[in-house]
Amino acid sequence: MKLQNILPPILALMLLITACGEGGLGDTLGNAIKKDQQQNPNYTCDMLSNKMHSISYLMKINSENSEQIKEQSLDAYAANDYQLLWQSEKGRSVPKQTEDLLNMIRNAEKYGLDPKHYNTEVTDTLYNQIYQQNKFKDEQLLLNKIDLDLNLTSLALSFMSDLSNGRYTHKWDYPKGKTGELGLALGKAVRNGQVEAALKAAQPPSFLGYDAMQAKVNYCKKLKANGGLSKATSSGLSQGTANKASKALAQRLYIMGDYKGDVSGDVVYNDALVDALKAYQKRNGLSETGKLSGKTLEMLNMPLDELIQKLELNLERMRWLPDDMGQRFVFVNIPQYQIQVVDNDKEVMNMRAVVGDVKKPTPVFTEPMTHLVFSPIWNIPTSIAREEILKWLDIEPALLYVGDVVSYYKGKKITDPFSVDWKAAKKDWKNYSFKQKPTNQNSLGDVKFMFPNKYAVYLHDTPAKKYFNQDFRAMSAGCVRVQKPAEMAQYLLDDKEWTLEKVKRAMAGSREWRVNLKQDVPVYLYYLTCRADEQGRLSFFKDVYRHDQKQLKKMQ
Repeated sequence: MKLQNILPPILALMLLITACGEGGLGDTLGNAIKKDQQQNPNYTCDMLSNKMHSISYLMKINSENSEQIKEQSLDAYAANDYQLLWQSEKGRSVPKQTEDLLNMIRNAEKYGLDPKHYNTEVTDTLYNQIYQQNKFKDEQLLLNKIDLDLNLTSLALSFMSDLSNGRYTHKWDYPKGKTGELGLALGKAVRNGQVEAALKAAQPPSFLGYDAMQAKVNYCKKLKANGGLSKATSSGLSQGTANKASKALAQRLYIMGDYKGDVSGDVVYNDALVDALKAYQKRNGLSETGKLSGKTLEMLNMPLDELIQKLELNLERMRWLPDDMGQRFVFVNIPQYQIQVVDNDKEVMNMRAVVGDVKKPTPVFTEPMTHLVFSPIWNIPTSIAREEILKWLDIEPALLYVGDVVSYYKGKKITDPFSVDWKAAKKDWKNYSFKQKPTNQNSLGDVKFMFPNKYAVYLHDTPAKKYFNQDFRAMSAGCVRVQKPAEMAQYLLDDKEWTLEKVKRAMAGSREWRVNLKQDVPVYLYYLTCRADEQGRLSFFKDVYRHDQKQLKKMQ
């Protein structure tokens, strides 16, 4: 970096340090500042702009996106004609929203974040010196107000960015740094006295259970600070009795959201607690006995630190999703083996899914669904053709007829599979391709939901309905199988002419038929190993692809 590019910020920083002192050179500079103000009516505007463009301002921003925060700061002040955002140039009264901002950041746990990330010590000191100790006056007061204002703006934007984007980087195929409008949004919110609402609006959508999970994290942290949480045990439980065992069970079920009673004092082991335990067992696929044993104890007694980490990791993942997911969208939670159709932030459809197995995991990404294909032909992927078809054809070529599969050599249809040397074909596998006809054996079933993507992954029907009844459903080659394809197709087509009966007729056809959607529908293939439902009940899902391990390590 050239010397002349470094000098102006250094001089500006020296000026700032000296101007904040008392007496001596500070008085001389104070007079110079006063003279500058008299000669330049845009003095505050120029000072704000100069300081935001300085290296020292970037150094104050505790964020991986410091450059973006700087640009957003410029947007925020531009939206306010480059005047102070958080204070008045004259007087010592503090707007309520300035105090609200500081309180929100000091209590960042309420929003699932750590207040230590925001280094408010310098801001707090400057705030106290200006508004509590009345340390500065005249020109020095204005200079320090400018510094405080910039600190508050960078804090607010860092906080908004973390709520909106998360604090940590990731390798999933989702847009990163959704920060383009944050500065303008903050400037408008300050002007209209709606800062708290603007910061809350930056949080992830409510259908994910974000608010409930935040509350659970805070509750668990309080328990940890007060000595931790006892393990649930069947020993000592007795109907109508309140003791340590009944309280430990109640606290565990309270965290999970199944027990709604008061757990701050003694808790009686009664029917309400037993019913809560049964509800927990049913929701988690356990035997609904109302008794503490085996798998129930193992699941309930997750260590408190592990529980907090899982909650915080999944809160962070929710922030990686787009701020605006669309009015209507499809959300596939891979570890949950579940598909949701969401409209206006409300679930309108819910069904089971079969996802990619561990060797062929379903990728985490988003693309818009553009069309459906009824009675689809399956263009069998090369990897499957090589590993599961060519492997057996030299033994029994008739398998192609049995599976309704048509074979091709260099794109030309093979009319007689028995005329091919399939043993030699194994070495020349790149020139062979296969398609499965749209019959009841077709692996895609009777409809596929297309959102063109680089992974060649899509949602589709399946003839293998039995797998939807299994608890472990990571067993596809990467695509997502849909439990209720006809119902989902009808809803997404959003057309009175497409009745459920017409959809089923199209699915039973003998020829492939493409139907475009009226409007693209975003599809989100995502990975949450913990969620909360509308009743605030927590559910945990197996980390089938081990993403938790890698991402927790980075966060720690």
